[in-house]
Amino acid sequence: MGYVVIYAQFPKRWGAYMKFEYVQCKEDIQKYAVLPLIDKYLTGLPIFNPEVYCYGKRRSDFIPPNIIAKATSLMQSLALTSYAKIEELNSNTIFTSIVGNSISQESFRQKLDDISKTIGLDKIIDDSNIELLKSANIDTVWYAGKEYYTLDIDVTPFINEDCNKEGVSYTYKRKDGYAPIMGYLGEYGLAYDLRPGSQHSEKGAVEFLNRCISLTDRLGIQRSNILLRVDSGHDATKFINACLNLNINFILKKNIRNKNVFLREWMPYVKRNIRPEINEDNGVKIYRYIDENKPYGIKSENLKQLNVFIEEISNDNKQLRFPVLPTDDLFGREPWINYSVESYITNIKIFDNEFKECTDQNKYIIECVNIYRDHATCEQFHSEEKTDMNMELLPSKYFKTNAFILQLSVLAFNVLRILGNLALINDSSIQHHKYPIISRIRIKTVIEKICNIPCKVAKHARKIVLKIGKYCKVFKIYKKNYNL
Repeated sequence: MGYVVIYAQFPKRWGAYMKFEYVQCKEDIQKYAVLPLIDKYLTGLPIFNPEVYCYGKRRSDFIPPNIIAKATSLMQSLALTSYAKIEELNSNTIFTSIVGNSISQESFRQKLDDISKTIGLDKIIDDSNIELLKSANIDTVWYAGKEYYTLDIDVTPFINEDCNKEGVSYTYKRKDGYAPIMGYLGEYGLAYDLRPGSQHSEKGAVEFLNRCISLTDRLGIQRSNILLRVDSGHDATKFINACLNLNINFILKKNIRNKNVFLREWMPYVKRNIRPEINEDNGVKIYRYIDENKPYGIKSENLKQLNVFIEEISNDNKQLRFPVLPTDDLFGREPWINYSVESYITNIKIFDNEFKECTDQNKYIIECVNIYRDHATCEQFHSEEKTDMNMELLPSKYFKTNAFILQLSVLAFNVLRILGNLALINDSSIQHHKYPIISRIRIKTVIEKICNIPCKVAKHARKIVLKIGKYCKVFKIYKKNYNL
C-alpha cells in the first residue's frame, strides 16, 4: 500500500498548509455503476437471445454472439464505440460480471463481422426495439386541436474522411462518409438504416417509411394519429402517394427546383390578390397562399400546397438574385427588394378550440408552418447519436458490420432516453436553472451525470453489491428500478 503526500498552500488568513494524502486502498472501486441498470432493460430482448444465432463450430474459448451483441450495446450506452475500448472495460468488474468474461479486441472485432452476416438481423433488431419501446412512455403532442404521435424521418451524413471503409463516398455535405436514414417516434429512436454516402435521400425512402409504419402498428398506434414530417429531400410523387396510401397525416417541405421562375410567375398575382402580413420593424411583408392545383397532379381531396412568399427590403443595396428585365413592371423598378418563397405539401386538418375545422386560409398556413418547424428537433437527435454517443465514426471497414452496429445503437439510444426521463422525475438538480421545466435532457448529460457514476464493488453472499456515494442524488433512479 503506497502513500503520496501533497501539501496545498492556502492564503495566510486561512492558516499555513493543508495536508492531503493519496492512499491506494484494497477495495474495488469502479466506474459505470449504471451498467446493471442498463442490462436490466436489455435482458430479454430478442437480439440478445442465443437461439437467434447460428453458432457453427465451437471451441473451448467460444464466446456466444449474443454476448458480443450485448457488450456492444453496453459500450454504446457509455459512448465507447472504438474496438480498443473493450480492453478498458475488461478491467471493470461490473462489465465482466455482466458479459461473463473478458473479451479481447481481436475476438470482439472478428465476432462482430460474423454476427453481421446473420440472415434477418434487421427484423430481430426491430422486434427488440418494439419490446423496449413498450416499456417507454412515448409522449404525444397537440397540434391545432388534435393529438399526434410525431414521426420524423431524415437523412444525416456520417462524415468518415481519409479512410478506406466500404460504402464511404461523397455525401451532399461535400465530404466523404455515409448517409444513413433515421426515423424517430417522438423523442425515441424507431429505426436506423445505414446507406452509402452518395445514395440519394429518396432512394429506398418509401421502403423505410413502410418499415416505420409497420413498427408503429405493432406498438398499437393508429395511423390517423401519426404525423409524419420530412424535408424537401423526399419531395417526390412516389413518396407522397405512399403517405396517402398508408392513410397517415404528413407535412412535407416542397423542393422548388427553379425559384427564380416560380417567383416570376407567382409574385405579380400574389401581390395583387393577397393581403400581406407586414412587419414594420424590419420592413418584411409575408404573403400566404394555398395553391388550388394539386401538386404533381395527384388526385386527393385533402392534399394542399402551401406557399409563403417573403418580400424584404435590402439595406445593403444588393441587386436581386435573378436577372431583372428593364420592361418588367414588378421587379424592374424595385431592385432594392429581395423575394423568397417556401412551399409545403400537406394533408392535415386544422381545428379550433371548438373542434371545428379551420376555414381561415392565413391561420391554416401559419399552423402548418409551425408544425413543420418542430421537425428541426430531430436534428438535435442526430447530434446526440453522432456526437454524444460517438457513433459518427463507425469502427469497421466492412459495410455490413457498420450497418449492424448503427442499427443496434437504437437500443442504447432509447435506454439512455428512458434513464434521462427518469432522472427528470427523480432528480431536481438536473432541471436547468434558466427554465422552470424541461421536457428532456441530452444524451451527453445522461452519460455524464448517470452513467459515469463510480461505485465500490463488494462481493457478499453470492452476489455483487454496488455501493453508491452517500450524496449521490441519482441513486433514486436505481432505487426505483430495483425496488429497494
